[in-house]
Amino acid sequence: MVIGTNSGGNSLFTLTSDTTGLANDGVTINFTDTVTAGGETVAYDNSDPDNVIITVGIEAGVTTANQVITALNGDATVGGLFTAAANVTGSDGSGTIAVADSGAVTATSNNAATAALFTAALVETNGTGAGAVTFTGTYGTATSGGIDGGDVIATANDVIEAINNASGNDKVTASLQAGNNGYGVVSEFTDVAYSGVAEQNNALQFLAPESNPNIRFVSNPGTGLSIDTSTDPRVEGYSTSVIQNDDANGSFEISAKLKGTEFDGYSISFVDNASVTGGGNEYAVLDKENKTITINIEDGVSTAEDVLSAINDDAYVSQYFEASNFGSSDGSDAITIADLDIPTATTGGVSSEGTLIINLATDENGTITTTANDLIAFFDDPSQFIDDATEASNTASYLADRGISVTNVGESDGSGVLAVTTEDITFATSGTDLEDAQASGTTTAVNGENAQLTLTAVNGGADYDDVTIQFVADGGVTAGTDERAEYDAASKTLTFFIEEGVTTAADLEDIFDSGDANYDADIAALFNATAGGTGAGVVTVDDTATLTGGVVDSGSVQGAALQGNSDLENTGLTFQATRYGSDSFVSVKALSGTFHLTNESGAAADRSEGTDVDVRINGIQAVGDGLKASINTSSLDLSFSLSATVGDNTNLSFQISGGGALFQLGPDVVSNQQARLGIQSVSTATLGGVSGRLFELRSGGSKSLTSDVGAAAKIVDETITVVTQLRGRLGAFQKTTLESNIYTLNDTLANLTEAESSIRDADFAAESAKLTRSQILVQSGTSVLGIANQNPQNVLSLLR
Repeated sequence: MVIGTNSGGNSLFTLTSDTTGLANDGVTINFTDTVTAGGETVAYDNSDPDNVIITVGIEAGVTTANQVITALNGDATVGGLFTAAANVTGSDGSGTIAVADSGAVTATSNNAATAALFTAALVETNGTGAGAVTFTGTYGTATSGGIDGGDVIATANDVIEAINNASGNDKVTASLQAGNNGYGVVSEFTDVAYSGVAEQNNALQFLAPESNPNIRFVSNPGTGLSIDTSTDPRVEGYSTSVIQNDDANGSFEISAKLKGTEFDGYSISFVDNASVTGGGNEYAVLDKENKTITINIEDGVSTAEDVLSAINDDAYVSQYFEASNFGSSDGSDAITIADLDIPTATTGGVSSEGTLIINLATDENGTITTTANDLIAFFDDPSQFIDDATEASNTASYLADRGISVTNVGESDGSGVLAVTTEDITFATSGTDLEDAQASGTTTAVNGENAQLTLTAVNGGADYDDVTIQFVADGGVTAGTDERAEYDAASKTLTFFIEEGVTTAADLEDIFDSGDANYDADIAALFNATAGGTGAGVVTVDDTATLTGGVVDSGSVQGAALQGNSDLENTGLTFQATRYGSDSFVSVKALSGTFHLTNESGAAADRSEGTDVDVRINGIQAVGDGLKASINTSSLDLSFSLSATVGDNTNLSFQISGGGALFQLGPDVVSNQQARLGIQSVSTATLGGVSGRLFELRSGGSKSLTSDVGAAAKIVDETITVVTQLRGRLGAFQKTTLESNIYTLNDTLANLTEAESSIRDADFAAESAKLTRSQILVQSGTSVLGIANQNPQNVLSLLR
């Protein structure tokens, strides 16, 4: 930097850092009128690394620039860091220094590090050729003219205009959704997730940036709509790059000092700088704007330890990154840039994206009341649903930070009630074409390339992604003889048991060689292994690797697919009934002209009829009506609706754990003398149909009379239908089952009562006399009949 610009002339001198790098950038020099000329003092204050100050005591207007130069160069601290000199054109240092010269110039580096960040150009206006350039500016003038454009913001209208005006766009037209003015800011997204069913009006589309959590719907009785980010939170880590050297003791790692994705994506490069002499003045340049770390070394001379010093000793770089030897490496190897295996970018800022758990609102009975529209409104403004201002603010901040948005999709109007998810909703990138591949990985080895081991899964697929390779010293192992490997599928860990300091990569490779005595068929059936280089390098317990690539993406499109669009070869009109079942049909007739009509199977037809669901329940054919299936037997009376997404030959299972009322109709406790009747919920959250639920008609609701009269009328009609059907079912059960059984039982009771009464009212003596008389008469009649029958027999005996 140039000092003395306020006094000017012979008062000008320079103060230059003796070392390259950014460590001495930003230094400010101050002058204080505290001493007599010739007794100048110097104080160096670096208590704040971002604001280093050099204070020089002078006699104002008397002390010369040369005297200040002598004081600076003679100070034990400053003299070791800077060199002061009267080498400014037009100045011999004899001019005096004033206190006003303090702070006139804040240090600007004059070293190679600055040259890596700035470009200077000299423009000669008076002819061509070499020669001195006359200084015409002011020393210490601050750079200017940069423009901070601020955040890049695009509204929906901006995006629509860009799409519709795009050169060569003849396939897509963009427009605003009904009710949207287009002034809202569009958020960035690359991934998409879907939930719900359009026919139930609860289909949702979630959009998010590349890094996103899973989403889970849960419910608890009596709770309001809210989110839970603490049960499975986002877990941040330190972004790291491990640089593998082909030589031993030359591998090292560079890690961020702060957790988070801010330091993911930094690329690391090495430059063979002619101005650097190995072992002393290596330096690193950090460019946070472009996410690069450039390390200047003398190729083949600077050691790994010199690189660590260049990063850790730089006041600026060391604020954000630190470097260390990998494992037990001592960093003594001289680095050859060509021998380095440098990762594409730093990674590890996030170890888990976590799960966004959404607590759906319920009533006191645990019935979910949150609709798709409610969730959309919640994402837009949580304060509508959360009374606590702090919680609402924290929720809004979380959703904004994660960049997640949600909308209705697939012709859903959002009136349907959401349901608890059985599996987490996961994001994916539209256009991806995922294929199974063989996961593989190469160990990072302390002892270089010859100690590396590359392992590849035999079978493709995600089962072998994230398998960790580790080495364990085992006192019972003899190198080259009985090394062994064990794979734990549960923890995805492949462990090699070695003789520490002796076992080589080639020894471990033998475990996978069927011709070697140390062959392990079980491990070889899962993985292949290849030693790096000669394989003679010794493996250590610090060596490690993680397998990746079990599933690869051969797609190239990011974003969300358009909903409801058709390919160019399928252009035309498609008519589709709004209801399912054999009662629904679509018929198209041409009033004039002709056009080609086909049904969903592609056959020519001008009429297409729907079909009813074909379902068997416990082997019994159910009655289908659109998507509704019902069955009524002596042991089961059931009806339910299937989702339109259920495919052919799908097997579903369910259990009826209880509910309803049990009526005993006969004297025996058996199923054919009993009847059950269940009554569905008639709360406002369940009454309604495909158009919505009754609670949506409340004031301020999405289907209130002031919001959507047509939808409100449909909901009322559907509610009346549901209540009427329920009343009819109850009436039929009462009339045909209960009352008929009551009539029968009443008749039986009357007959039994009459019989009992007759028995109780009888005169025992009279009845006994009647019984005796009847018995005598029977006996007498029998006796007379016997005598009468004997007379013919006597006559016949005389004839003989």
